Parts: sequence; C-alpha cells; structure tokens
Amino acid sequence: MMRLVRKTFLIGLALCITSIGMKLLAVHELAFGGTAGVAFLLSYTTPLPWSFWFAAVNLPFFLLSIRHLGWRFTWSTLTAIMGISLISHTLHRFDWSFPTMPAAIAAVASGICIGAGISVVLNNGSSLGGVQIFALVLDRLHGINRGASIFVTDFLIVAAAAWMLGWSHAAASVLSIAVASLIVGRYKRSPLPEQPPGGGLPLVRSKENAPPACDVNVRNEIREHS
Repeated sequence: MMRLVRKTFLIGLALCITSIGMKLLAVHELAFGGTAGVAFLLSYTTPLPWSFWFAAVNLPFFLLSIRHLGWRFTWSTLTAIMGISLISHTLHRFDWSFPTMPAAIAAVASGICIGAGISVVLNNGSSLGGVQIFALVLDRLHGINRGASIFVTDFLIVAAAAWMLGWSHAAASVLSIAVASLIVGRYKRSPLPEQPPGGGLPLVRSKENAPPACDVNVRNEIREHS
C-alpha cells in the first residue's frame, strides 16, 4: 500500500514538473513534440479540433501498449494523461505568469523539466502516451535507448512544425527536445517485469528448472561443517 502511495505521489509530482516545462514552451512560442505536437499540426491543417486529433493519434499507441506492456501500464498511462491535462488546464485557467527569458535558456529549462518529469513517470510504471509508449516498446523488444527514440521522433515532429509554421525558434525547440531526451535516456530503469521474447508473462523459474532439494540440503551441510 505504501509503495502504491509513493508511486502515485511521484507520478503526480512529475506531472506538475512536466506541465511547467510545457508551459515554458508555450510562453516562449517553442514547438513541442510527441502526439500533442502531431495533434497540433493536424488541427492546424484541418477543421477538426486538437482534442479530437490528440485522442485519434494516441489510439494506435494504446493498442500497442495493451499488446506489449499490459493493461495495468495502459490504464496508468491513461490516468497520467488525464492528470497532466487537468494540471495544464489549471495553469492556463489561472494564467500564472512565467518570467520571459532568452529562447535558448527557456529551451534548456523546459527540457530539464520535461525530461525529469517524463523520466520519473516512465520509471514508475506509467507514461504520457504516444511516442513514449513506442520508445518503451522499442527499448524492451530491441534494446534501443528510449531517449534516442524520443529525440528522433520529436525532432521530426518539430521539423514538420517549423516547415509548416515557420522556422522562428526552431533551433531552440530542438535544443529543448535534446535536453529532455538526454535526461530520459540517461536516467532510466525498467518500469515493468522482464518478459520472454514475443511477450507473454514475466519470466519465472519453473519447478522443473529449480535445483533439486537434495542438492540444496547437501550444500547447506557443507557450509555447516566448513
């Protein structure tokens, strides 16, 4: 019970830190990656709202999560997404003022906040959906560093945004993504039990592969007489 409370507290704190990083990006008009960035580009080029595209873009990643990461992880991710949406809405509603700063400094600060927040969320068995689910699956199945996967996908999304909306602050946006991805790739641990190749249940030593009880008793006797 205490472990669940601790994980919930850490994830909640991480969502707050991540929301602050995203707010810094918005205040300084820097592009952002992930499914949120894809949804923004689609809402910009179509009459459909951002909320519709955000749900639509995340749907295939949720199916991927159920297949490879399990229902518990998927439900935790859905809860985290609702949590960060509520926190971000609160920041926007109260219109808390953030200090303006040079774009490069804002990029580093936002990258640190987002990278630290995402790292804590991932390391505690959850995610913010989309690209992070994809990165976890690649890390688990093929050993590809999750930070590198997030950087490449976010870079492509920001490049598309820069091409469509203009190149102002594009370099600072890439700097923010690089800082966040470096932190995620550096401070990582597996949030889920190891699974055998092809998915399935966690690896457990079977009774057939366990050492015979007689051998264990013999080793114990040797230790006692040595």
